[in-house]
Order: sequence, then C-alpha cells, then structure tokens
Amino acid sequence: MAEQFANLTVPMAQIAGLSKDYRIIITHGNGPQVGNLLLQQECCAAVPRLPLEILVAQTQGQIGYMIESTLDEA
Repeated sequence: MAEQFANLTVPMAQIAGLSKDYRIIITHGNGPQVGNLLLQQECCAAVPRLPLEILVAQTQGQIGYMIESTLDEA
C-alpha cells in the first residue's frame, strides 16, 4: 500500500499542475490489484471467497480513494 501511494505522488503533482489550466479527467485500471485480491482469497479457505465483480468494485474504490487523496495533497 505504501508503494502504491508513493507511486502516485509524481503523476498527481503533474495533474495538479495541469488542472490550473485544463479540465482533467482521470481514469485508471485495476488488474494487478484484483489479481492480488484473488491470490489472497486462494490462501485462506476458512474465509468465504468473494465474486470477481465485488473484487473489481473494491479495488476501483480503493484506487479512486488513493488518487483523490494524493491529488488533494498535491
């Protein structure tokens, strides 16, 4: 998680600068994060597994939050 936040600092600072002159739309993918959650679910049979669409929604929200909070700081 710390690495993901650190990876956002440079691009969010650039976007913050651009947003002074332009209207910006930010999009993102979430494949690696969904893959990580799928692997985590494989490691523990005691916890019920969630369907893929729920994992996709979770990671979309997670990444959106990370982008927004890092952009706010920039």
